[in-house]
Amino acid sequence: LEDIYQALFHGIVPKPHLATQSQKLENTNFVHELDRITQAIISGILEAQNTAIIGDPIAVPETQSKVILRKKIGMAELRRQRRRYLKLAQLQ
Repeated sequence: LEDIYQALFHGIVPKPHLATQSQKLENTNFVHELDRITQAIISGILEAQNTAIIGDPIAVPETQSKVILRKKIGMAELRRQRRRYLKLAQLQ
C-alpha cells in the first residue's frame, strides 16, 4: 500500500516490469501479414458457409485448426470482428 500511496500522492512511480512494458514488434511486416491472414480467414469462412451445413467443422485457412460455427455469420460481422482484432493486435 505504501508504494501505491507514494505513486499517487508523491509522483514516485515504481519501476516498470515485464507485465507493464509494451513489447516491441520484431517484424516490421507484422501488420501487413496479419491483415493478409485475417482476410484469408474471413474469405475462407464465407466460402465454407456457402457449402457447409451449420455445425460442420470448417477448416481455418493458414492454420491446421477447424472451427464449428453455430450460426451463419455475415460479412459485415466478420469484418467488424477483424477490425477489432487488428486494433487489439496493434496495441500490443
